Amino acid sequence: MGSTSLFEVIVIKKISILEIFKMLFSHASFNPGKTVVFKTQALTMRSAKKAHFQVDGEYLGKVNQLSALLIPDAIKIMVPAAR
Repeated sequence: MGSTSLFEVIVIKKISILEIFKMLFSHASFNPGKTVVFKTQALTMRSAKKAHFQVDGEYLGKVNQLSALLIPDAIKIMVPAAR
């Protein structure tokens, strides 16, 4: 059985400079009171108020709905064989 591909969704419930630095520069655990990490293949998020969203490093602005779907084998990557 092959492995199932998943992507991560990081929800920051309360903005904290320390949590942002943890995400950018270390592998330290997130504070569960401020940050939640989900792993999934598909996602639809809605919020009552518009919120800042970033997807794969691309800032999408303030939105109140977002959908994402992982498409297996959508990209083929070729690398040279090891010698």
